[in-house]
Amino acid sequence: MNLAIAQIRRIFCGSLLMLIGLALGGIFPEKMMAQQPGFGDVRANETENDTLSLPPVRQRVVEADTQFVHYFLFDQPFRKHDLLDDPYRNRALHFDLARGRPLEYATTGHLGGAAHPMLLEVPNEIGFRPGIEDYRLYWMKIEDQPYFRQHRAYSDLMYAQGSLQDENTTRAMFSTQFDDGVNLSLEYRRINHQGNYNRQRNFNTFISASLSHFSEDGKWYNFGTFLSNAVLAWENGGITTDTLFNVEFFEDDRSLIDVFSENAESRQQQRAVYLSNYRLLSKANIFGLELPLYLNHYMSFGNRFFRYSDNSPNPEYYKDFFQSFAGMRRFLEVATHEQRLGIAIGSIFNTESTRQKNYLTANLLWVSHRVRFDPESFRSRQWFVQASAGVSPGSFLSIEAEGALGLGDDSGDARLNARADFSIGRGPELYGELHFLRRAPSLIQNRFPSPEGYVFNSDLPRYTHSSIGGGLRWEHLFLDASFRQHLLFNLHYFNEDGKSDYLDETVAIPQLRVSFKPDLGPLVLHSHFFWQQQSRRELGIPSFYLKQRVAAMGQLFDQALDFQIGLEGLYFSGYEAKRYFPALGNFMLSDRRVESTFRAEPFLAVKIQTFEAVLRFENFGYIFTDRIDYQFDGYPLADFQWRLMLRWQLND
Repeated sequence: MNLAIAQIRRIFCGSLLMLIGLALGGIFPEKMMAQQPGFGDVRANETENDTLSLPPVRQRVVEADTQFVHYFLFDQPFRKHDLLDDPYRNRALHFDLARGRPLEYATTGHLGGAAHPMLLEVPNEIGFRPGIEDYRLYWMKIEDQPYFRQHRAYSDLMYAQGSLQDENTTRAMFSTQFDDGVNLSLEYRRINHQGNYNRQRNFNTFISASLSHFSEDGKWYNFGTFLSNAVLAWENGGITTDTLFNVEFFEDDRSLIDVFSENAESRQQQRAVYLSNYRLLSKANIFGLELPLYLNHYMSFGNRFFRYSDNSPNPEYYKDFFQSFAGMRRFLEVATHEQRLGIAIGSIFNTESTRQKNYLTANLLWVSHRVRFDPESFRSRQWFVQASAGVSPGSFLSIEAEGALGLGDDSGDARLNARADFSIGRGPELYGELHFLRRAPSLIQNRFPSPEGYVFNSDLPRYTHSSIGGGLRWEHLFLDASFRQHLLFNLHYFNEDGKSDYLDETVAIPQLRVSFKPDLGPLVLHSHFFWQQQSRRELGIPSFYLKQRVAAMGQLFDQALDFQIGLEGLYFSGYEAKRYFPALGNFMLSDRRVESTFRAEPFLAVKIQTFEAVLRFENFGYIFTDRIDYQFDGYPLADFQWRLMLRWQLND
């Protein structure tokens, strides 16, 4: 018996040492190989015939299962993208759009729900806006729609599963190219998320279907896309207390916590068809270059609505928005039709170059909205002049700018974005940026009708936001550092009662931003930092933000498997946390200030070619303390939740 136990112990210890050796060999392959005897050491004791009988040492060559996945974005024909251009060490390794980016969005902890940016940036949309879906980060948008250019079919599958069955995310994308230049792309996304508290759940479904056609003679480029976004959310309005059960996240006690609304539900939906085509006319002389001249026509037809209902409303929670004890209803619907005609000068859709630096576009856009905001309805018609240009006098300098100007009733709306890049060889690149936006308030900011009149009916002035700054980018060091000065005038916001208001003053916000991802061999060290002067709580942004990833990389099984194991942390401070008001579909002021918060998440990621698996443990650390982590007032984040993500990209 003792001999058997000893034998088992020797086998176990030997296996453990072998696994440790494999891991060390994956992380430090050069050092492990250096400790092995070379062929010269062996041949010293061998005969010439024995030496000749040794097989040659060859490097294992594996053909990539997915490669050359190139695409263009809608209405951005002068820039080509590659889905596989980021090295594995720089991948997001996250399933959540709000958190898988270097600069995260603040969330309610409810996947697929309301989110708010932490970094202050100049908005880009002008003209009529309902204002409801401003923070629907998870929606599929036409400006993010890819159009692929490749000769092999491409598939991208992702599935993420949480600790509960009703906490999962699915994404599937397929694209194929036909011989006649037609490309078909389909994409499906689904979020099914049971929230952390009583009466909190999301069902999000996003579908897109796209057709693109490139004629063989290069004279026609045609695009068509159907988009559908649908969100069904059970909205509880947040919890009513700051005291949580000690074992809330390990048992079913979370369903016992009181919330402001136990019968509220919101539905949001958007469906639209977008059509665009380019026709080559002739050559044009611009910036001293002979470039192709295209005629462009674009049109879209879409419908979107927002419906909110509560069968047993709490008058203390809804305040002036309250209607009757029989129930609360809000409905907003917008039907939109767009027509645009213009020209484009430049070598568009050029697969030989990643970015075209000499181009010019000019367009006239007409937009019609048919609006129903119970109990009123009306129409809105708008005209805009749009233009964009890029010029590169040499390889060291490039300048790009784009803008739009409203006409008629929207003559006060305008936007301008300009950027200049200066670089010499492989050294650092200097750049300067200018952003300007002036726009009218959204519909939901201007008024909120009800059967008894208006909850509020404001005549808010136009909002103006500008920023100027510059920075340094060094691709060889993966370093990007920049400074911006923001100026905001007539800032629109919702006060503590959910009513719209504005700041009749100029708010100056200096901002420093740094991203550093050095190549340290087997060590991964990613740092994303920003500081912005938080001078007004109406902004709802933190003053300091630091996101850090520390991990070790390695390879196993003859370099067939890559892995990362590490920790990702997020720290921010000086945050004036807003409150999400579901009946408004927006955020309003609160009295909560988050002085500082830190979140740590251990993770393990493995990759075999383009198959990836990531296991994450979210909000690890709060289970050992009594602290409650907030990003929005009334919505504390859950402690220690695990999630497994699987993703596979494949060429047929």
